[in-house]
Amino acid sequence: MAAAGRQTPARHVDTEPARTMHGYTRSRPRAILSGSLLAALLGAAPAALAAPGDCPATWPAWLLAGLAIALAIGLTSRRRQPPSPAEATLNALPDAVILLDPAGRPRYLNPAGSQMCGAGPQDGGAPGWQLLDHDSRAPLLDTLLARARREGPARIPAGTRLLGSHGLELEVEGYCQPLHDDAGAITDFLLQLRDVTEESEWRRRQPDLWNRDPVSNLPGRIFMENRLNLALLNRRASDLPMTYILVQVSGLRAVYDSAGGEAGDSLVRHLSGLLHAKVRDTDLVARMADEAFAVLLAACPAEASRRIAGKLRASLDGFHFEWAGRRHDIRATLGEVDVPPFAGGLDELLATARTGTEP
Repeated sequence: MAAAGRQTPARHVDTEPARTMHGYTRSRPRAILSGSLLAALLGAAPAALAAPGDCPATWPAWLLAGLAIALAIGLTSRRRQPPSPAEATLNALPDAVILLDPAGRPRYLNPAGSQMCGAGPQDGGAPGWQLLDHDSRAPLLDTLLARARREGPARIPAGTRLLGSHGLELEVEGYCQPLHDDAGAITDFLLQLRDVTEESEWRRRQPDLWNRDPVSNLPGRIFMENRLNLALLNRRASDLPMTYILVQVSGLRAVYDSAGGEAGDSLVRHLSGLLHAKVRDTDLVARMADEAFAVLLAACPAEASRRIAGKLRASLDGFHFEWAGRRHDIRATLGEVDVPPFAGGLDELLATARTGTEP
């Protein structure tokens, strides 16, 4: 007769053959994640997602939900249940969500992941798909996991290719997020991939879209004016505050004339880098003319735009350029226009920025 006593239901070990669920294959035996551990992971997730580094401070809201969903689905009871609302949400995502064990072996793929990787529900994404560097064709997954293990959330390098087991190659972007247990040990990695193949191809086939300046490689006047037109037509000042700053540079032509084209090009690139360094990654910097640059501060309240404009003025005040032992003094003036609520059209806005007064 079995002795009556305390029960220890905290861990459940399966002994049945492996089952699969939308690409997820469980190896037996496997401990089931406790509810308290899942709660701890969710509690720690916002801080992890907001961690500094090369990842954005705010990740898509569904990614946080995807973290919990992937764990809840992957580490569930062995009996197959009807799809929960959480599982249905994960299944509906257009991006691939892949759960990897600490060794980098796939444990779960959502349907989009199975389609992109060429991994059916019976193979769980087993070897056959790879993340590759665009130029060297070197495998990237181990390097990406090592970086995420060392630094936390890691961005997938630009231009990364996903080579599926079905032979299809896609250009992807996304992130790799380490997941930890209560003790801080990494239990899994969450890999999010977005197919950007068509988007990148579209950009490559429209080289004039950005109207890039060949010296600075900045977008040109046409691109900036198109953006301004869209902002003027929108008119939602409370939702989309933005500021247009025209930077007029005196002395640049004189450098070309006296020191030559190489010196002038070097000055243009220097000014381009200076402007980029003083604005946010989301802002647009363009070259409007030989001696004019512009900055469009998108989704930027007036107070913040004045602060950024102040930094630009401070960095350009007293600016000089040296070439071949000769000093060239450069003078810059800034004109600012809040777009919206500017009430005029594009020509009036550009004139206002040039003169500093509304026509």
